[in-house]
Amino acid sequence: MKLTFGITTGGGQEDYINKIIDSIEEEQIPDYEIIVVGSFLTARNNTIVYLFPEDIVPMWITKKKNLIAEVARGEILVLMHDYIRLEKGWYEGFLRFQNENPIWDVAMCKLKDMTGRRLIDWMGLAGDKIYGNVLLPYDYSNPKGMYVPGNFFMVKRDFLRANPLDERRNWGMGEDVEWSKRIFGGIENAPVIRNLLQKPLDVEIPEPEYPAIYRMNVYSSVMCVKEKDIHAWFRNEYDMHTPDIERPIGYKIEDYVYMQKRLERKIES
Repeated sequence: MKLTFGITTGGGQEDYINKIIDSIEEEQIPDYEIIVVGSFLTARNNTIVYLFPEDIVPMWITKKKNLIAEVARGEILVLMHDYIRLEKGWYEGFLRFQNENPIWDVAMCKLKDMTGRRLIDWMGLAGDKIYGNVLLPYDYSNPKGMYVPGNFFMVKRDFLRANPLDERRNWGMGEDVEWSKRIFGGIENAPVIRNLLQKPLDVEIPEPEYPAIYRMNVYSSVMCVKEKDIHAWFRNEYDMHTPDIERPIGYKIEDYVYMQKRLERKIES
């Protein structure tokens, strides 16, 4: 089982990317490769760099991730932005997760800021009328209406090749939101997919099978290597932390009960 770690960067992050690669090497993974798409000039073992024309198409994050899927030799992709590193024991945790969950399409692990506080990882889709903006309990398992954050996720290579990101969108245009809706059944089938991928009418588009299998790896975690308080308001409004994680300021037990009821209605519908 070969892993491909795909790092997307807009350039100027040599120090951070070296820290990310250090964290991968420290895991002593027997079979892996690292692909950096963007500007990175340091020579590292097992690392391939694809320079990207940022001056022509800045922040084209969808193209970068699709390119990683296209050229990757590993069947499992670990995609991350240029400020997220593995925490010690990540690979051991991944093997445990894989043993317990042999069948999956997309997966997440715990994401922390520099202080160890939880950031957006296992969560409901922002703006969804039922979910609201919510970090979900790690044992919650219904993917409909969930959101895969673009800054870090794991995905089977062949799944991403078959369900690519929409390259008409770049960073900040909700590319991860659109992809999450599409793979978890948030939009309708062939006509929309045909238009999305700009396929001619004479090209057959298979009916997608919804939803994708989405799993949470609670045994591994990643951490930001720089200050990146991503959407802290998710925590402060409806934090759904599991009990083993320190709850941040703003958590209210009545909010938890309220959101649980809304989630139950979502499942029933």
